[in-house]
Amino acid sequence: MILLTWILLVTPPQTEQFLHVFLSAFLPQGRLNTLQLSSYFEKKIMPRLEAGQWSIVALDKDKIVGFAIYEKWDEKSYYLAEMAVLPEYQRQGIGKQLVFSIFDQDQDAEKILLVTEKGNQWSQAFYEKIGFKHSSFQHPDYPENFIGYEFHR
Repeated sequence: MILLTWILLVTPPQTEQFLHVFLSAFLPQGRLNTLQLSSYFEKKIMPRLEAGQWSIVALDKDKIVGFAIYEKWDEKSYYLAEMAVLPEYQRQGIGKQLVFSIFDQDQDAEKILLVTEKGNQWSQAFYEKIGFKHSSFQHPDYPENFIGYEFHR
């Protein structure tokens, strides 16, 4: 049974599990290698974890099998900064639960924003399948080769 739980502080062993999930989810896509993905993890994901941004994990017993990290964007919106699920746990609804869990955490939330690389067809298909629509949203930290998506509750 998969349990979703919010965490505030990430321990070093949990950080290693986050990295494992991230690498396992994105390496099969073949767009980036281990070194590039590890560098991205250090530059983008670690600061979010260290800052205590809204993080939710999917657990199978004590093993992290998926995670999502949110940034409060404005009064009623959240930016979905990162999301990954181990390949063997994909297609079970875990990613969808992680994405929409912010609405359970914040009853006033109305919108989820995100960006994904234009070349990441897998992510685009996933987000469109669960109801996200293309939008003009652009995160200031990402270059123009990213596409904005949003979901309104």
